[in-house]
Amino acid sequence: MTDDPVRAVRAAVARTLDAAVLAFESTFEVLGPPFFRGASTGCCDLRVPVVRAEVSFDPGRMPWPSATRSAVLHGRTLWMGSPGAAPGGPPEWEALPARGLAASDLVTLLWVRGVTAAVERPGEPGRFDVEVDAATAAAHSPPDVAASLREDPVSEPPVDVLRGSVLVDDGGTGIVREVDLTSAGDPERRLTLALRRTARCTVEVPGAAGAG
Repeated sequence: MTDDPVRAVRAAVARTLDAAVLAFESTFEVLGPPFFRGASTGCCDLRVPVVRAEVSFDPGRMPWPSATRSAVLHGRTLWMGSPGAAPGGPPEWEALPARGLAASDLVTLLWVRGVTAAVERPGEPGRFDVEVDAATAAAHSPPDVAASLREDPVSEPPVDVLRGSVLVDDGGTGIVREVDLTSAGDPERRLTLALRRTARCTVEVPGAAGAG
């Protein structure tokens, strides 16, 4: 068992961000009306930083069509791609201002910086049941990331606490492999993130020569 589970989880988040090149799958789900759900798959190279994702939306009861869109976060710009005019052609890109990684699927990992309580499950090395404080997550982040955390959809309406689990590789000494958090409040909102190391993340940045 880990002597200091809170410190172990925070250290794992730092190691994960230092790992640089990662592949991921993530979901965001509103568990009550309007029952909105989004899911993403992609990769990131945090040395740039750049994040590429394919994002699908199930609007639930919201008056929106289901959709799949491409997204590229490059530095402080989030590029959102819509289907182009020609069938099968390249997407049409819209550039939006962003405050770094908190505008990407890695926001779920950044929330875990706010862990205030953690217990390692008996017989499951590296699996921690956690409680995350939203204000603490912001306080442990750079100012621009903190601002984005406060504006993240999981905080609208504002929530104070998220609860769930974090799986850390190598019995608690490696990178974060899985995050599963549910916010308090009505409706509850659930965020999941699965991460793995990958050798390369190739990204064509709209309006630039590319990165990867």
